[in-house]
Amino acid sequence: ASAPDASSSAASATNSFTLTKSSSSFRHIRSDLKSKSTKKAAAAIGRICEGVQVLTLERQTDAFAAEETPFGFGQTATILRARRHADGRQVVLKMVDLKRLTESPDVLSQVRAELIALNALPTHACLVQMYDVCCTPSTLLISLELME
Repeated sequence: ASAPDASSSAASATNSFTLTKSSSSFRHIRSDLKSKSTKKAAAAIGRICEGVQVLTLERQTDAFAAEETPFGFGQTATILRARRHADGRQVVLKMVDLKRLTESPDVLSQVRAELIALNALPTHACLVQMYDVCCTPSTLLISLELME
């Protein structure tokens, strides 16, 4: 038998994770996300997203210079073009309001599944690479490779 690849492991981890509005896990995570403590919020995201390292920032501008006008909106995020201060690289910055994650276990589960899937992707020229997952007191930031 062959060993499962990273993407099937991520899919099974994602499928086995269930949150309900009344579950103690969701209430605890929601409490940490609402606390306005960057460390608590980052730890909560890190706990539910196996293998995803979540960095803490006081402000988005500590790590990224983002354009003011979004170029896209998703179901859970606002999408901006930005420059990473660490290396000057142009990136796509997905900004998820932490309040949005506290509204519904479905929204939290959706973001969790996306982070786990992106983290499991191998490095390949045809796949978008996730660079950073950062948490500010109010926003989850996901920086991704900009494909032009």
